[in-house]
Amino acid sequence: MITKTGTLYPNKYVIICGHFDTITGPGTSDNGSGTSVILEVARILKDVPTEYSIKFIHFSGEEQGLYGSAHYANNVEFQSGVRKLDIKLVFNLDQVGGKIGNVNNKIICERDTSGQSGNNAASNTVTQQLATCTTLYSPLQTSISNAYSSDYMPFEKKGDVITGFYEYTRSYNEHTVNDTFANVDPVYVFKVAKAAVGAMQHFATASSTVSAVSASKEKPLTTLESVKMYPNPAKNILNIELPDSGTRSFTVEITNLAGLSMLKDENKSQLNISSLENGIYLCTVKNEGSSVTRKIIIEK
Repeated sequence: MITKTGTLYPNKYVIICGHFDTITGPGTSDNGSGTSVILEVARILKDVPTEYSIKFIHFSGEEQGLYGSAHYANNVEFQSGVRKLDIKLVFNLDQVGGKIGNVNNKIICERDTSGQSGNNAASNTVTQQLATCTTLYSPLQTSISNAYSSDYMPFEKKGDVITGFYEYTRSYNEHTVNDTFANVDPVYVFKVAKAAVGAMQHFATASSTVSAVSASKEKPLTTLESVKMYPNPAKNILNIELPDSGTRSFTVEITNLAGLSMLKDENKSQLNISSLENGIYLCTVKNEGSSVTRKIIIEK
């Protein structure tokens, strides 16, 4: 396990996880595929600022009864019945290798529909967001199905919000000597990794700064923490919060992912976004010589 510390919420965690144990065969798809995707997500996001902390976890003992994840949920997240970790979301990857020769153009996005009923609605929401991110960041189609018997379940029992990926066209090589690299579709794994990177940027709220230093007497927007955009996801109103906003002149522009300007205004701390369709957009706040861009999601 490794932890990447968030810039705004260092003590609130998004967990991305999978298991590295197997049964009978080498387990290249179940679950070498999931663990390799987690490593790739960690490699890409290691230098990308995220508002929430991320824990990248490879569990053991999943095939024997979710032993590793159950131990973590019962003894690390909770200790003596007291919550010690504030978990925003658990994103699990299990068997995403596909099978060479199959039509592998779709991924299952898994949501919680059983166990603790209080977290089902939130799980459904984040799973819909996972599906949206998948189609935006990868060529994969999506199917919504149910979470079942993998490492997110011990967290679900603790009331956490869960989601996950599982291959859509089953290889049926799991737990056999045929679960080898020769039978896995590496292009499919690559596409799943693209989707997972995009989803994790959304779930952990990745940030980016565009241009930096200003010659103006105004304080430039150089600090990622200095500009807040909320709620995210947003519905009808997006709030823009800047330090010293009363004395600062600025512009706000929302563009779609193709770069087309959808909304632009000046010196407004609240934007009416009710006319925009559901989806992921870029919101840029500028003052002279400096700008900050964040991804926002509109969901009505």
